[in-house]
This record gives sequence, C-alpha cells and structure tokens, in this order.
Amino acid sequence: MPAEMINASPEAWLTAPLDEMGRRFSAGLAAGLSPAAAEQQAAAALTEFASQPDIWRQLPLLNATPSHAWRAGRLARFRGMVQDMHDPEFYLRAFGVRGAGATRTACGRYRDVVDCGPDEALDPDVQETGDRQTLRCVTVPRRTPWSQEEDRPAAPPTETGSGERESSAAKRTHEDEEEDCEMQEDAPAEDGEKKVRTTNGSVNSTAPATGGENSSEQSAASVAAAAVARDLPIPGSDAMVCLVKVYSDEHELALNDLVEFVGVVTLDPTLAAAPEVEDAMEADEAAAHHPPPSLAPRLHAVTWRRLEHSNPLLPDVLPAPPAEAAEEMSATRRQLLTVLQTALLGDALAAELVLCHLLSSVYIRHDVMALGKLALNVSNLTPAATAAGLPRRLYSLLERLTEKALLVPLSIAHLNSATLVPSKDYKRNVLVTGDLQLSRNTHLVLDETELSQGQLDERGVKNLSALGHLITWQKVEYDFSFHRLAYEADVPVLVLSEGRSLLPSDCRVPLQPSEEAERLSEQHRALEEYLTPSLLQQIRRYLTVCRRLPYAVPEPLQGAVQQEFVSWRQESGNQVKAEDLHHLLVLARLLSLSHGKTELTEEVWREARRIEEQRRARVERAGPTPVAA
Repeated sequence: MPAEMINASPEAWLTAPLDEMGRRFSAGLAAGLSPAAAEQQAAAALTEFASQPDIWRQLPLLNATPSHAWRAGRLARFRGMVQDMHDPEFYLRAFGVRGAGATRTACGRYRDVVDCGPDEALDPDVQETGDRQTLRCVTVPRRTPWSQEEDRPAAPPTETGSGERESSAAKRTHEDEEEDCEMQEDAPAEDGEKKVRTTNGSVNSTAPATGGENSSEQSAASVAAAAVARDLPIPGSDAMVCLVKVYSDEHELALNDLVEFVGVVTLDPTLAAAPEVEDAMEADEAAAHHPPPSLAPRLHAVTWRRLEHSNPLLPDVLPAPPAEAAEEMSATRRQLLTVLQTALLGDALAAELVLCHLLSSVYIRHDVMALGKLALNVSNLTPAATAAGLPRRLYSLLERLTEKALLVPLSIAHLNSATLVPSKDYKRNVLVTGDLQLSRNTHLVLDETELSQGQLDERGVKNLSALGHLITWQKVEYDFSFHRLAYEADVPVLVLSEGRSLLPSDCRVPLQPSEEAERLSEQHRALEEYLTPSLLQQIRRYLTVCRRLPYAVPEPLQGAVQQEFVSWRQESGNQVKAEDLHHLLVLARLLSLSHGKTELTEEVWREARRIEEQRRARVERAGPTPVAA
C-alpha cells in the first residue's frame, strides 16, 4: 500500500510515532522507493502531523515536566537556546533484520539505538547511513523569576505527588537505571532483545543494557553529572540540557537562537554510559557528548520554530495590535514612566531614556553598525545613592518588568575572576559557556559603582574589553584559543556609574534626582504598593509588544528631517556630526514605539529633539566629569 494511502489516527501518532514511521517507511519501500526517499516521505508525514497548531500545543514541554514523567518514544517539546553545535554524526537510515528465513528493512531515523527481536539478528550487509547534527540546547538563560514561574504549567499528578521538576543536572548525582527503564514503559524490551547504538552508523558491536549499579558506575555517573552542570549557563541553577538531533543539513539554526523543538524523546538505558572509544584521547570528548539521558534527554527533532520573544504572557507569534490598543499603550506608558521616575529618585528625563533603552533592539545591521541599539550610561550616582542601594534596587525592578536580565558588578575582583566570554575546550570538543552567551533581548546591567582602586589582571582586561566590544558592535568574540570568532548579539546594556563610565555608550545622562537618596527605601515601598499584579502583567506585555512593532519614517518627514539636520549643523558650526543624527533617529524610533506608533510623526520628532536637547544641556552642566575610578 502506498505510504500516502496509510491513515493514522492522531492517537497513534502521539503514542507511537516510531511505529507509524516504520509502517510508512515499509510501505514506501514496497512501492519501489529508495530507502532515502521512503524515509523522507515517512518523516514528512510526521512533520505535517506535529506542525498542526492544536497538536503542537498539547504536546508536553520537557522543560516543565518532572524527569520521571518523560515518556520515551513519544512526541514532546523542548524550548531553549542553542548553546553549542556538535560535529555531524552518522546514523542508520535503513538497516536489515534477519529472522524466520527472511530479511526485512527497518528505518533508524529518530532513534539512538536500533533493536530486533529475540529470534532476529541485525544484518550488517543491509544498511544505509544518513547524517544528522546534535545541538546542545539549554533552557533559556537568565530568565527572571516571574518569567520562569509564569512559564511553568501545572504539573500532572504523579505517584510521588510532586508538582515540580525533580532536579537539575547539578542535583542529580547518579544514574538510576531502574528509573530509566520505568521511563520507557511505552516501549518495553522483550527478554533477549538486542540493542545497538545507531550513532556513526555502526551495527558491529552490541551493547545490551545491564541492570544494577556498582561503585565505579556511580562514580562515573557523578562525573557525568558534574560535567553537565559545569557547562550550564548558570552553574548551580535549575537549568536543563537537552541534546537535540536535527536531520536537515539546511536547518539554518545558529548559536544563541531561541527555538522550540518538537521531536521524539529517547531515554534508552544503554546510553547511560559513554560509547567506548579506542583512542584514550577521545574519551573526554565521548563523555562530554554523551551524558546520561536522565541528565540530558535526547530529542530527535521532527520540526521546530524560532521564537520571536520569551514573554510567557504572550503568544509565540504576536498579532498586529488593533487600532484601539494605542490608547491602552499610552496609558501603560504613563504608568511605567511613573514607576521608573520613582525608582530614579524623581528624575523624569532619566526615566524617559531608560524606557527607550528597555525597548531598544538591533533591527538591522549595516556594514559593521548595529542599528537600533541604545546603550545607556546613567551617571552621577552619588555615594549616598549607591549606599542606599540604588543600583541593586533598580536592577531588582527591571527584573520584575523584563523576562530576561543579568547584573554584572564591575568590581576588580569580579572582572578578574568572571568567565564572560565563551571558549572552546578542545579536549572535550565543547563550547564552554560564558556570562555573555545570551539570547536576544536579555537586559544587561553593569554596575560600575562597584569599581574601586585596584589592578586588573589579564582576564580582567579581556573581560572589560569584551564588554566594550559588546556595547559598541553588539558582538561577542568567542575564544577559540588560536583565534577569536565574533558572534552577533542583541543585548541592551545599561551602565550605572558615579562619573562618566569607562565603557563606551550610545547615550549618557547624568542623574539629577529631585528626591533625597535617603528616601529611596520609602520610594520603593511605595512602588511595591503601586505595582499591582495586574499592572505588572500589563507593563510586561507592553514592553514586548512595543519592541516588536514595525516602524517606518514617512517620506515627507524624511525630507523635513534631513533639512532640519542641515540647519542644526550650520547653527552648531559643524559641531553636529552624522552620528548625532543617527542617535536622534534611534531615539525618535524608540519614542514612537513607546507610544504604540508604527510611524514617526512630527509630534514625536519634536519630542525626541526636546529630550536630546535637555540631555545635552545636562551633560554640559555636569562638565568633564572624570571616568569612574
């Protein structure tokens, strides 16, 4: 029967996708298709099924499911960031199974091991290989507490009654093979069933699962757990690693992409130990690339989609806001400005610029320029304001408003010890993450008020240089020992400093408080009452929606802006540069988005000019303030 004539119920696809794949693969071969064509046809049918919105939504999310509830051989989702990409590997696209005087051909796609029955044997003369790539994915790093909580659906009831994911890789220090076998209750192995790994396309060596653990196995599992935890974006956190295997050589996924995958979960106990290698030099790499499935489940990707944002309060694909939403956005804007102004000791101008900073993102790259960024330096934080905790309190507020944020104290000790830049570990052939390996729209706050007299060592100088490079070019240069490779970023950076920051910025505003620093605690207590749960959710949605709005400058206004720039430059005696116009256009864009507008208007342009003039005047009044020491 032709594969396209096979009808499978949704329940069959959901509970036994590999069985359905096998039936369609066999039907394709019977219809005269090559193994590669039969595999592609069967995979296309599964992809079509899994891509249906209703099906997609009902699939369990591994991130939010207790590890003991993962179901091997079933479809599931994983949402995360691509942290590393391993070299392509071979798998058995088709393999022969001898039994009862006949040989059948089976499909090895979406499998880590291939198996045959007790009276069957694998036929090494009948096999065809394909290639796939393993992506080391992690749960989105630097998620703020509210974002993680909102994204965590109610867990299904379990025998233990626990509704939380059991533990992270750092917490689970041994491999419980009995539990792994229980997790595969949907695909039990019969007595005598033979299993072999499909990776590298080899069927020459068998590796049957064995029950029980001895001390050496426990020690090896502890080492594996430590290795997985070491490579997490935030050591000691409840982050999760998932090894996603993709079968398209044109997947176009890149490091640091946010992706939601749908695929087949594999948790076979035979994967608990790393594959044996002849060369001892490769043992570390094998262990790093093949952690136990209880620490890093395998997900064989059927389909995927890039995520536009990480806000759990909004749908993954944002619809265009209705016209009547503009009024609601304006109201939310006013409330958010009140919040920011209060947090900044009554400074209305600084509040406007921080709001624009929160909405900034790189919308296009032209040559080496990243257009749309607004790295902001809020300077003139007095010792009294710092002592009252303004930097930490402001970051705490931003954590409550945004879904991803990171605070980096720029103390000598931290700069000399922190690992900011990812680096390549050639012994294990893995990319070791750093604090600056961030997904787009992660808000980075640099607290320069922590900086004091001292000596930066080589690492400290490199870390400071990496931060400056990120601010200027929105790129992070990963360290590959013999060379550095720049990866694009889209990370809004806010620098808090006493004097003018020693780091570059697109915009500096000296803080001019109207409230005494001693009242900071009182002001933040008032904010706690003002920021009701409903207002918080409203602001969180507002920031994401405004940032994603389309934007254009109407043609008539383009000419007026150009003419105004010419006049402005003449009045300044050619002191105004093209960079100043670019900054003003970025500011006008962000102000437009903050009002919920998708086009620049003359009113907003005037507002941008006013804010910029006030900022420049304040900088001039502040004088040549020294760089923070």
